[in-house]
Amino acid sequence: MAAILNSISFNNFFNYYGSFEENSYELKEGVNIIIADNGAGKSKFFNAFLWLFKDVFLDSDDKKEKLIKNAFVKIISDKAKLETPAQGKVICGVQIEYTQANRLKYQITKSFTAVKLNEDFTNPNSWQFFLNDLEVNRTD
Repeated sequence: MAAILNSISFNNFFNYYGSFEENSYELKEGVNIIIADNGAGKSKFFNAFLWLFKDVFLDSDDKKEKLIKNAFVKIISDKAKLETPAQGKVICGVQIEYTQANRLKYQITKSFTAVKLNEDFTNPNSWQFFLNDLEVNRTD
């Protein structure tokens, strides 16, 4: 059964700082082309789908797929990591909305919560991670 991707949204995912509402991109039926300057986040669009469907991301440093669970701190927005106080929480996630051929709309959200244990925000040991339940919702 065919599906049409309607939108993709990011919550503190790589360079997409902020909530799903602040980082939402509507897609049109057919072919969508993403054009932007280098470093603007085109590869992160691709990484969102890799995480959503395969639990991996393509590491831009060595061009290899890596498991998300081994690199949670790397995919959180740097600005979110910096602004989160010690003992504070930050949520990182990806959300897509699609329409099935029967015209029913579905929303899938995949996310995790990170608790910053101390001010050394670049060290993975300075964070505690909790996978959130995968959310699948039908909207009309």
